[in-house]
Amino acid sequence: MAKLPSSGDKLPIAAKSVRCKSCGDKSARSRSEYCFCVTCPTEHRGAIDVTELLATYTQEEHINEWKCDKCSQVGCVRQAGIHHPPNVLLVHVSRLQRGICPRVTFQKELTIQCDESAPASVQKVRYLLFAVIVYRSMGSNGGHYFAFVRSGRGQSEQWFLADDDDIKGVAWTDVQQEEPFMLLYEAAKVVPPLMTDSVARLRGGTFYICFIIKALMWNRRCRPRDF
Repeated sequence: MAKLPSSGDKLPIAAKSVRCKSCGDKSARSRSEYCFCVTCPTEHRGAIDVTELLATYTQEEHINEWKCDKCSQVGCVRQAGIHHPPNVLLVHVSRLQRGICPRVTFQKELTIQCDESAPASVQKVRYLLFAVIVYRSMGSNGGHYFAFVRSGRGQSEQWFLADDDDIKGVAWTDVQQEEPFMLLYEAAKVVPPLMTDSVARLRGGTFYICFIIKALMWNRRCRPRDF
């Protein structure tokens, strides 16, 4: 896979690669993406877990109309992946036909497998669910949003329902019964930031400037006083 291009000060966490079926030439691009939109399939029967929906995000896509710039042949395999995982991950569940789509299930934990270009330390990241946003349709009158929010972790974990001014404690089983509009996860362990070229240059320049300032201060302190 080609080297991922720098995106300035942004964190390129999502990557998409294209591989020619004929000559095997590969190219890749990255972009900042903190919210992953997954579509709930209408043809699926029974409940479907959010992990299955996320798996479709990284599935290979065969495009026969694509033309290779290197060998001029047609046909490629396009695949998306996660190059650098965020500390806060948002998953939006899109339902094209509400009421026909299967029920989407979710758990307290979610493990994300990054692509091969990701640093070894973040190849696999475990996330903890901390909020669920729900949309309740009201027919022709529109709809209503409310959320479930987690407080604490482990033994001190407690879930709350936030519905306008009404905030009350609820059980985890109550949260699981709802149809998620958006799931919000936090990394179980803080993911180190991605060092981009611009940040590396900035750090190097800052170190050099600090060194010069210290040298000037030392020179001023050691210089004989003028009488």
